[in-house]
Amino acid sequence: MSQFRGEAATMVAASPSDPRRALLQRVAPPQRGPFMNMILGQGPSAGLTEPAAIVAAAKAELDRRIANARRYGDHDGLRKFSELYAVISENREEALALAAWAVEWESLPRAEREKAKAERAEEGRRAWMDTQPPTEKQIAYLRSLGFEGEVRSRLEASQRIDELKRGSP
Repeated sequence: MSQFRGEAATMVAASPSDPRRALLQRVAPPQRGPFMNMILGQGPSAGLTEPAAIVAAAKAELDRRIANARRYGDHDGLRKFSELYAVISENREEALALAAWAVEWESLPRAEREKAKAERAEEGRRAWMDTQPPTEKQIAYLRSLGFEGEVRSRLEASQRIDELKRGSP
C-alpha cells in the first residue's frame, strides 16, 4: 500500500474482479481524471488502437512531463508524474487492460458514453449522500409527512421522502 502526500485516502490493492479499473485504483483519487485523460489522449484519441502502443505512448508522455518538471523545478509535478510512471511500469497487465478498455470506450457512440458517465455520476452522488447526515429540512419534511423514525443519512432521508410521497411505507 502506498499513501500519497496530502491525500486523505490510502491506496488499496486493486480488485481482481474489474481488471480495467485495477490500475486506476492504484492512482491517487485527484489524479485519476487527469491520468485517464492522458491514457485516452495518448491512445484512441491519437489514433492508436493497440493496448501495448497506448501504454508505450503514455509512458513516453510521462517521461516528457518528468523531464519538464525536473527542468523547471516543479517538485510536485515530478513526484506525481514519477508515481504515475511507476504505477504503469509495475502493473503492466493492468495498464494493458485499461488501455484495451479505453479503445472500447472510445468506440462507443457519444450518446452511450454520456449515458454511462451520467450513471457513474449518479452512483457517486448517492454514495456521497449516504455518508452525510440528513439535513434539518429533510427531517422537518419527513415529520410533516408523518414519519417519526430515525434516518442516518441524506440518502436514506431522500428515499423515505420519496416512499412517503408515493404512499408506500
